[in-house]
Amino acid sequence: MSNILVPNFYGTMTATTPNWKVSTGMVAKIIDASGAQTITIARGGKLDLDGSIGGNIIVFEGLSSAQVGVSRSGGEARFTLLSTGETIASIPMSSTTQTIRFSDADKSLVVSGGYKYDDTTYRDWE
Repeated sequence: MSNILVPNFYGTMTATTPNWKVSTGMVAKIIDASGAQTITIARGGKLDLDGSIGGNIIVFEGLSSAQVGVSRSGGEARFTLLSTGETIASIPMSSTTQTIRFSDADKSLVVSGGYKYDDTTYRDWE
């Protein structure tokens, strides 16, 4: 089991970075830039996104929203594979809405009057 805190790939996105994919087995630590990027996380891949300031689209390839849990740690939303308890993504929350895409639904992630994931506002979200 790979740990999201021990990346095997480091990268920096720019405002013009094309859509890209975190492959199976990759544990990516990515510094975000302004602009809206699309990042697809393959099953078996993990993403630690830092400094998210754009309207990104994060795609969990092959996973439904019922297979992934979400919690907050500081200013980040942590996405966990419910079948194993593994953290598969850490996404900073910001005042710009980000889209979290699953095979069955799109969810929104934003800070606006509290920490919001989809239609639920969490004031003490931990």
